[in-house]
Amino acid sequence: MPTVVAIAPWYYTDLPNILLLLIIATVVAPTIIYVLKRRRIPRIEFDGYFVRQQRLMTGNIQNVNTTYFVRVSNRNNKSEGRIESCAGNIRFRNMIYRTIWDDNRRRHYSFGSMALLKLFEVHDNNLKFTHAIGETGLDVTPDFSYADNIGESISLELESARGRCPSLHTDSIRHITETANQI
Repeated sequence: MPTVVAIAPWYYTDLPNILLLLIIATVVAPTIIYVLKRRRIPRIEFDGYFVRQQRLMTGNIQNVNTTYFVRVSNRNNKSEGRIESCAGNIRFRNMIYRTIWDDNRRRHYSFGSMALLKLFEVHDNNLKFTHAIGETGLDVTPDFSYADNIGESISLELESARGRCPSLHTDSIRHITETANQI
């Protein structure tokens, strides 16, 4: 009598291998998709300080108002879309000032490659920060003596609805004023 050899289907013999493959696929595939999508998100960086001087005439007296900015740029060449609803905060002497953008004078701003964020103004030897109330309102902030606070540091912080923001950046007022480029 001939011997009968039972041949099991391949899915019975390779079941542990198939289960292992499915487990790996369910973990690796979403991770790869997440990383590929993350590469397209804009990466925001601080990109140098800038200064603008405006001559103001009050009666017969001519004054110069000097405004300092930091350029915020998208450093991800492979990103798709814009940096959405970006806002900046400045920390100075245990106070947080919600600053505005130069282009639209608002708290939040959406932009493509770069924009200027207002840091502070120097007028008549006074240091003045801008503090936004809501989206377009501006609050009157106290004036600080420029000469007394030139050695002090300010910290810059960004938040954005779409864009990877840099970590907290701290620099002295002296360094900002000495290295700022004219607009």
